[in-house]
Amino acid sequence: MTKHLFLYGGNPSIEKPGRLFAKLAGKEEGRVALLIERRDGWESYLPRYTVPWEKEGLTSVDVVMDEKDGTLDVEAAVKTIREATGIFIGGGNTEHYHALYTRPEIKEAILAKVKSGAPFGGNSAGALIAPETCLISPSDSDDREPKKLEGLGLLTSLAVSVHYTEWNEEKAFRKAMKHAGLKDGIGIDENACVHLKNGRIEEKFGEHVHTVSRSDLLKF
Repeated sequence: MTKHLFLYGGNPSIEKPGRLFAKLAGKEEGRVALLIERRDGWESYLPRYTVPWEKEGLTSVDVVMDEKDGTLDVEAAVKTIREATGIFIGGGNTEHYHALYTRPEIKEAILAKVKSGAPFGGNSAGALIAPETCLISPSDSDDREPKKLEGLGLLTSLAVSVHYTEWNEEKAFRKAMKHAGLKDGIGIDENACVHLKNGRIEEKFGEHVHTVSRSDLLKF
């Protein structure tokens, strides 16, 4: 089956990739599992994700998030993912998202759905945890130190950076890639999205998606 990934640098409301994600998820017959973190006023953020989907007729969205005490009902989350026709992970505190959604049971469920052809979308934190190796910038980590963590494994041998231009990430990203032994990467600006098909760039949307290579020979 074809693997479709939509990675956003910071703004999940870009219409064209959102509508394509919804189309691949089944349009009116689709059902998206939206994995986010709990925060005050979380409901007000939902239209940023859902409005483009609704324009393709997809209105069935199941929200997964942690409880007020920070715990996650893993069994319920896995059930929601397995019943979905599309998976989307939102933005926020990247280390918190990593702790919530890369645990083995959830990772296995997401990988199975994507391998079966369900589209995956990730915004900011959700995009960062998508690859096999999750690189967290000092601009984004809780202690302002760079992090190299095990991600979901939806991409192999490819690094991802978000808020790329806005956070002036190029130098830190290249350094992190070198430390992780990764030669190729993509830097996604806040108002941009990249659609990857079977691990290769299919289309870029919005302002800028930067291809980054330690050898400057990155080709897709």
